[in-house]
Amino acid sequence: IVKTESNSFYFNGDSGYDIHYKRIGDKYGPFDLAFIDSGQYNERWREVHNMPEEAVQAVLDLKGKAMVPIHWGMFNLSLHDWFEPVEMLLHQMTLNGVDHAVLIQHGRPEYGTYDHAYLYECVDRFPGKFEIIAIVDSKKTNSLQELEEHKKKGAAGVRLTATTRSPGPDKLAIWRKAAELKMVVSCMGTVEEFSSDEFSELVSEFPYMPIIIEHLAGGGEEISFPRNGRAPVAPYIQFQKAMELSGFDNTYLKIHGLAEFNKRPDALNDKFDMEFFDQIPPLLEIAKTSFGHRRIMWGSDYPPVSGREGYRNSMKSVTMNPVFSAPTESEWIMGKTALTLFNFE
Repeated sequence: IVKTESNSFYFNGDSGYDIHYKRIGDKYGPFDLAFIDSGQYNERWREVHNMPEEAVQAVLDLKGKAMVPIHWGMFNLSLHDWFEPVEMLLHQMTLNGVDHAVLIQHGRPEYGTYDHAYLYECVDRFPGKFEIIAIVDSKKTNSLQELEEHKKKGAAGVRLTATTRSPGPDKLAIWRKAAELKMVVSCMGTVEEFSSDEFSELVSEFPYMPIIIEHLAGGGEEISFPRNGRAPVAPYIQFQKAMELSGFDNTYLKIHGLAEFNKRPDALNDKFDMEFFDQIPPLLEIAKTSFGHRRIMWGSDYPPVSGREGYRNSMKSVTMNPVFSAPTESEWIMGKTALTLFNFE
């Protein structure tokens, strides 16, 4: 607590929510400014870090006139950028003029979150706002039946990896079932997997099934996804080989923020623009040359993007990028491409 003749400040450091805030407010308040811990939160350690709603209540208890949130936007020490309620996503969408989103279930077919109840609840609660990409445990013998159930419930697609295979004699059974059900496949993998002849042969088996190649096809050699790391290095041989998948008319490429394939500077600039990173590898230029803007789509990767550059700055990777300078290019990447595959009715 700092008090002068004209001002008073409260700084709480690490602290979970409890009655101590009210006691401090009653004894020493009101405060002109309350610096309140509001980041790195999790139910498992809420005794030492306020949950978001608790941080606001703490300011009220302290009789604070204004709040300065602290312990957010720094080192990513918690898990909350992976799990957020849908209202947080809707808030970001509203702030940034985004009308629709595809909710992709977390995980891989080999291991992931197989309970989709919350995703379907989100679709029901907000009609016309969301579509769902489901996952199924591809190792289970009944995975094909589970995929049929997701289709009946309204899932638009299924998330597979470049190496997903089914048990039994037909290793591509899960892929065939997705094609039979007329579902979109959202495919994750590494640049090594996407550039392999084996994956190219797989794609050729399903010429009428849309296949979305996630995360810029793995982002190239020395990828920094999903956290800071070394950026891809020239001559991007494997990445350029992966871009040859554009030769199949049913393939699409999903791109995210620049921070997914660039190392964050040690000293952050005062604003996020195309000069933020020291040197940006020409992956988006290569991707555009290969796929063209009508087969590229932006995905926020929310909430993990909160641990990188943030939702709005991720959008700037397209809207402020000279690679996509023509207005029609960003219009397609920021929405029209996805609308050719997903029906938000």
